[in-house]
Amino acid sequence: MIKCEEAISRLKTYLNDDFDLKLWQEYMDGIIKDSSKLLLDETKGYDFDKQCLPIIQRALDDDRLCQRILDNYLEITADLDDKLISFFKRSVDVKIILYLGLCNGAGWALDLDDEHYILLGIEKIIELDWGDKPHLIDLIYHELGHIYQDQYGAKVDKEFRDKADALL
Repeated sequence: MIKCEEAISRLKTYLNDDFDLKLWQEYMDGIIKDSSKLLLDETKGYDFDKQCLPIIQRALDDDRLCQRILDNYLEITADLDDKLISFFKRSVDVKIILYLGLCNGAGWALDLDDEHYILLGIEKIIELDWGDKPHLIDLIYHELGHIYQDQYGAKVDKEFRDKADALL
């Protein structure tokens, strides 16, 4: 079963107008237990203050754009599980989360503690200008394809991509 949630509305609870890494870690660990360390480790090798922080800060500064992306995300994912079941006759077991990341990627399919997640980083979606419906749909289905392939095997990967195009 696909479960979709957004963690964007929780941002103001943890963060003010300026980014604070310790508060972000609490925010992220509240979404997925102990996940902040993994995401923080992924930023090693980057000059965080120069390469990541301006992108993150832009997301924090643009409430209207974040709201537009959130609205599109909620509309796209509203009946996503039903669409997959009706079209493929099966679903995937995944939790899709729209969140503020550390520039880890616009989309990231991963397994943590035997659970499948798709993380959609709003800061990267903004940077890449992928917040409109067509780009967001492509991103979500691309990441779903990774999970679908992982759960049902490599042979169904092409089937998923071909059929997913028809759902757009």
